[in-house]
Amino acid sequence: MKKNRVKRMFIGSSILILALFFIPFTKCLIISPVEEQSFTYIPIQPNEVFRIEYTHSIHLSQVEEWYAARNHKIELFKMVYEDTSIGMPSKGDEGTSFRITEEGKYEISNMNRFFSSFHLRIGQVKANHLLHIKEETIPFREIYHEGTLVEIKVDTLSLWQLWRGVNFHV
Repeated sequence: MKKNRVKRMFIGSSILILALFFIPFTKCLIISPVEEQSFTYIPIQPNEVFRIEYTHSIHLSQVEEWYAARNHKIELFKMVYEDTSIGMPSKGDEGTSFRITEEGKYEISNMNRFFSSFHLRIGQVKANHLLHIKEETIPFREIYHEGTLVEIKVDTLSLWQLWRGVNFHV
């Protein structure tokens, strides 16, 4: 009788430990190639801000897109750029704030655009996409090859998923 109780406790504890292994609990910024099953992750805090900086392909000036992790969504809340030519707005949409900074750059804030994920093709020539997060700067080409189409999203990962992915330490 005592053996059965110990056996049941062992089995119950084992099931509980296994279940905890698969329960998502770590919020991460996830970068994954669209055509592959692999992924890279960076643990983040709720509402943590990160930005993507790149050189615009046509007018070859710097663009910064500011994002925040909001629950399981990504909010684009600000853009800073140097030129309003092809592909860049010359004013903000309704509800946004548009200004010219002291450095002469254009800034649109209060954008409040939410995405469950978005795609980014890592620049092959001049774009030099950079991820700024946790006071670190990470060139996207150090994560995946230039030309790779990646999906960027925020999600909560389990221990199992964390072990499967590649932690880009920052």
